[in-house]
Amino acid sequence: MASGPFNSSRQLGGRVSLTALATIAALRTGPATDPAALNDGYALGLSATAGLLFALAAIVAIGVLPRRQAALPDPQPAVPTKNRLEGTPSRRRPATTCSPPRCSSAPTAMSEPSNDG
Repeated sequence: MASGPFNSSRQLGGRVSLTALATIAALRTGPATDPAALNDGYALGLSATAGLLFALAAIVAIGVLPRRQAALPDPQPAVPTKNRLEGTPSRRRPATTCSPPRCSSAPTAMSEPSNDG
């Protein structure tokens, strides 16, 4: 349903802009029909169109595109938390014995060095 008006406006816009381009070219050439005069007329029309598109792009760039983003603050180093496990001797370590189809992980006593001599 929306494609009908869209296509019509696209075709009408193309016709209007081509008519404006031809009018600018005709104003430049006047009654002359030699190829150099026609070339000058169309060069002026294309230059005017390029200038109009450049101005439109500048307006869009100024009005629509975002400016610079605010500078992010420098990251602050995190306050180190005291590791409660650091420096504590470990008396137990987990021993894992895996045999299919089950796997057990049970803490076992760590063997202490013997002083037998």
